[in-house]
Amino acid sequence: MPIKLNGATSGSVELDVPDVVGADVQNVLLPSTAGTLDRLERAGNILQVVQTVKTDGYSRQGTLSDFADITGLTVNITPTSSTSKIYLTGGITCSSGNGQRFFLRMTRDGSVVDAYRAPTQGSRIRSFAAEFGGASGNSLRQLCVNFLDSPATTSQVTYQIQGAAEQAQIFYCNISDANADSTSVARGVSTLTAIEVAA
Repeated sequence: MPIKLNGATSGSVELDVPDVVGADVQNVLLPSTAGTLDRLERAGNILQVVQTVKTDGYSRQGTLSDFADITGLTVNITPTSSTSKIYLTGGITCSSGNGQRFFLRMTRDGSVVDAYRAPTQGSRIRSFAAEFGGASGNSLRQLCVNFLDSPATTSQVTYQIQGAAEQAQIFYCNISDANADSTSVARGVSTLTAIEVAA
């Protein structure tokens, strides 16, 4: 049975079943009379999803002026349209040496995403999340990522999470400071997901 497509004001086109079904013929599922035939590029539609899951541990000693990439917490995505938005979400499991504060920030192609960190105010640290390492050397915290970016490109974009701890202490990801081998001590998992949304 042919499919008839009516023009907006006049005219029509009919699509008929091919004589021979080949590898280049695809099935088309049409909605019921009460449904709507959606378009992939309609604003709000999800176009692609890319995720990184980090399960190994990471540690690095530095200062608050020395944020560093958390190895393995990078996600690459190539937008299909320059108008697309990239929604970034995830959970970063962290700790720090001696129960000190630790901080997170995000970069896009090596540059800090200023829209996703606090504005300059005195000598305060500009980050998108911060937490205490906890009184116990075996404490872990998970901080969330939740940001809608507008990279305005169709080239590959690389998002990276960076971390730092105060007082020149060690910043940890997925493992605690003491990291005791005990049934009461946990290791963590961190994720970073990039979702392209049509705009």
